Amino acid sequence: MTISTHTVRHRLHQSCDEKGFVSKEFAERLISSSAIWLTHRHGPCDAPGHAKRVRGREGNWHITFGANTFYISLAVRHFKMAVEKSLSEIEAGRMIILSQLKDQLRGIMQSTIGNHSLDLYIQFPMQGSNLVFGATAINVYYFINSYLSQVQFIQLLEEQ
Repeated sequence: MTISTHTVRHRLHQSCDEKGFVSKEFAERLISSSAIWLTHRHGPCDAPGHAKRVRGREGNWHITFGANTFYISLAVRHFKMAVEKSLSEIEAGRMIILSQLKDQLRGIMQSTIGNHSLDLYIQFPMQGSNLVFGATAINVYYFINSYLSQVQFIQLLEEQ
């Protein structure tokens, strides 16, 4: 099956519509694929069950870990804009460097976390590849790769 930029744009729209609505199922899949339980008795392990803790309404989904809240829908909205820009570059015949896009998406994730006062961090600190919230973490690159795969951007680049 051939993936086109049109297909990716359609999948981007499914992930986040023109009003910024993100489905709860989409947000839950992202968390399920990226949550890590750091203090498990056998060592750090995947924590897909944390997806059940996604809260919000009307397409605005978040997950709270202690005093910090990760605004999933806000991250997805900004991801969509970044990927749309990359698609325009591809359509113009320019090369996309995936690692640069992933760095941009990482920065977006770091800026979509709020503190106990609901103020967004400018750049929430990372520990390795993780955004750490006490005993739990979100692996940034698992989250990003899940997003890019679900909107079929990775598949598009593989076919280029």
